[in-house]
Amino acid sequence: MLNAQPARYDEQEELNGLLELMSGVLRRFAGLGDDDIDTGIQAALESIGRFAEVDRSYLFLIDPPFFDNTHEWCAPGIPAEIDNLQRVPMDRIHWWMPLLEAGEFVYIPDISALPDERVLERDELGQQGIQSLIVVPLLGPERLHGFIGFDSVRQTRVWRRPARFLLRAVADAMLGALLRREALDALRESQAASQHRALHDPLTGLANRALLLERLEHCRLRARDRRELLAICFMDLDNFKLVNDAVGHHIGDQLLIDVAKRLEANTASGDLVARFGGDEFVVVFHGMERTAEMIDAEAQRLLRQFEPPFQLSGRAYRISASAGLVIQDGQIDCHELLRDADAAMYQAKALGGARLQHFDAPLRARLIERIELAQDLRDSERRGELQLYFQPFFDARQRRPVGVEALLRWQHPTRGLVSPAAFIPIAEETGHIIELGAWVLDSALAQLRQWRSTYPVARDFSMAVNISAHQLASSGLVAMIKQALERHQVPPSVLWLELTESSVMNEVERARQTLHRLRALGVLLAIDDFGTGYSSLAYLRDLPVNLLKLDRAFIAAMHQSKRDQRIVAVVTTLAHELGLRTIAEGVETSSQLRQLAAFDCDLVQGFHLMKPAPAEVIDRLLEQVTD
Repeated sequence: MLNAQPARYDEQEELNGLLELMSGVLRRFAGLGDDDIDTGIQAALESIGRFAEVDRSYLFLIDPPFFDNTHEWCAPGIPAEIDNLQRVPMDRIHWWMPLLEAGEFVYIPDISALPDERVLERDELGQQGIQSLIVVPLLGPERLHGFIGFDSVRQTRVWRRPARFLLRAVADAMLGALLRREALDALRESQAASQHRALHDPLTGLANRALLLERLEHCRLRARDRRELLAICFMDLDNFKLVNDAVGHHIGDQLLIDVAKRLEANTASGDLVARFGGDEFVVVFHGMERTAEMIDAEAQRLLRQFEPPFQLSGRAYRISASAGLVIQDGQIDCHELLRDADAAMYQAKALGGARLQHFDAPLRARLIERIELAQDLRDSERRGELQLYFQPFFDARQRRPVGVEALLRWQHPTRGLVSPAAFIPIAEETGHIIELGAWVLDSALAQLRQWRSTYPVARDFSMAVNISAHQLASSGLVAMIKQALERHQVPPSVLWLELTESSVMNEVERARQTLHRLRALGVLLAIDDFGTGYSSLAYLRDLPVNLLKLDRAFIAAMHQSKRDQRIVAVVTTLAHELGLRTIAEGVETSSQLRQLAAFDCDLVQGFHLMKPAPAEVIDRLLEQVTD
């Protein structure tokens, strides 16, 4: 019998009633949804408790090294214990743990009858007024998850074997439901974490580009519908790459993290801060009935957050940011907003950086012009609009031409001759410089081969070709140059590749490896515009360069500055000591030419000697030299 003194049922009737009750409980658990499990457990504890005429029924879940009373039912007049049984150390029931972990019941028909060696257990249960209890383990395949229990407070109870078997079935059903929910919760957490990773920057934790576009579109539609202002502040750190290269990527990463924290700490809770990529950040201002003046003030305040130095690894680092601000009413597409803000940011950099630039009508006109120019540039080779001009360089003492520099020109059908200063930066921004560079090299070597086969004097003629930073960083540069030399049967020793200081120093280790591979081909390497970048001969000792090209600014100032004269003389001397030849560009007067020859400069180039010209003009020059 369930109850040792049944008042209404005999033993078999009581067991039948319990079986019917348990069957109903098990059916309910089988059909429970995840959100209904707690309700189902509470209902089951109450149903069994009422039927068995116990005073308290409960569920404990184990979270090592604690267990928690998560569900409890109490008969009328019985005080609840659930609030007192949270984060209970497991060693408080250490005498039960071996039994429960073995899948056994803990059944005590009469607490007062416990022997003296179990006095601690007797006292612990007695303090709760318990006279008898039964505890059923929730034992999973790998560990004990918890237990359900039934206490009798007002009188002792006897739980017979068939009834215990039914309680185990209920415990297993509860455990199954809890494990199912646990697995689904873990799956949801995993999916949420995966979604968070997909929408957030792993370094800073900020929204990434995907989430930015999603949220920005939502804000745009809201601004349009509510007739509010929407603003984007596009920020780029000034000279971050120099800091990153100088002190290491670990410091650079920490700097980005700290920048993100400052931006988030100084924006309104409804605004969005995102990392757009690299050292670029975007702040979206929306809602709150802001005026344009208020938005401008907030953007300016964000820029001022860069004024205090960043403390990293015990050192203070100062860095500024350039920002472009677009304020609209939600009528413009998100991609256009970002493009406009980006254009304004680049304008801020062009004006010196560390400032905020608004996107306005003139800037939009210039942006549209650049977009159209970029599209036309992509079609220029196919339409035959590109051509090479060549500017010779001469032996400084003998005034004899020893080679030419290939210079790209673009004859646009409606714009006329487009300045390289206008289209080369666009080609670099769009990545089209790789294709343009390949075309220049191929066309220059084809022309050099023709001159070498036509004019004996051109057998030792050199061809100088400019290599951009993007080309130098390209993994296919060396193979492309090798193939072009082989295709046109030109010896590598007559090809000069001109690189700027900044393009080499941007990724100095990677550049060094590429330059060594190029030298292994046999081509010569020249540093162009020397003196405008790092202005140091020291780094040249580790680079396999052959020539230095002195920047035209030093040459132009020689006639009025003794200091510039000394600079040219010293650089020429030191270059020779390093085994390098020197070329002076921008020679425009005979006095400059004489001075350069006196300084022992090897080669000269400039308008005084000859302007850049088409190939047919160089033909006539070679004919004159031959004659």
